Amino acid sequence: SMARGLVGARQQSIERAKDLSAEHQIQLKQIESNELDADLASVISEMTARQAALQASLQLMGSASKLTLFNFI
Repeated sequence: SMARGLVGARQQSIERAKDLSAEHQIQLKQIESNELDADLASVISEMTARQAALQASLQLMGSASKLTLFNFI
């Protein structure tokens, strides 16, 4: 009957909307994951650079503390 046809068409429309919504959720989770991965890589890179700078500073301080007036004469 006509009513069943309309109900069937609406059910299909609802199912398509649900599928589309699920696809969008997957895409958003992928985007979020990519952003978090990028941020993590950036943080690791910056921390590595800071660690290298700290080590260089500590080595310089260690070398300077070994100097005496005799080194300058």
